[in-house]
Amino acid sequence: MKKSLKITLGLAAVVLLCAAAAVLWSVFAGSNSGENTATDVPGSITYDKFMSVELGMTKAQVEGIMGDAGELSKASDENYEMYHWYSSTGSPLQYGTVTFKEGVASGKAQYLYDPSEVAVTQEQYSQIADGMSYGEVCTVCGGEGMLMYETSEAGLTVRIYYWDGEDGSNAWMTARFENDRLAYSSYDERT
Repeated sequence: MKKSLKITLGLAAVVLLCAAAAVLWSVFAGSNSGENTATDVPGSITYDKFMSVELGMTKAQVEGIMGDAGELSKASDENYEMYHWYSSTGSPLQYGTVTFKEGVASGKAQYLYDPSEVAVTQEQYSQIADGMSYGEVCTVCGGEGMLMYETSEAGLTVRIYYWDGEDGSNAWMTARFENDRLAYSSYDERT
């Protein structure tokens, strides 16, 4: 793979991690209950719908899951298009995107705050290391993370996951996996 593509994908992942953290913080800080009140409304996105979208699906297949065509937000050229679906909560900060390359889903991202059932401690975070598989990280953390971003191109599959921190700690963990191997992780705390 070309070095420039790896650098571009790496930078894009860092930007997405930062954006996801900012969105999650703003949604969490603005919520009294900390719960996502999204319901399954046709044309709106939920985490379950997001997880049902698989890379390689056609636009028609994705529309069938989402309930409508979504909102075209970006078309960089004839080969790439990005569509948004918003949460039924009414918040413009809660949405999901699917990127299509030549009519086929090549990437997806979501910014739906839904507290994870798994709370990761700083001690657990200190036990994970670059190169571990997603399954190994989940074992250390005590459960699966919430998928935030996934893309696959030129033999490189990138997935970014999110875990809440300990209850009451205002912390969270993000981890970037490249071809199912941990490439980057962070444990951050809101102050």
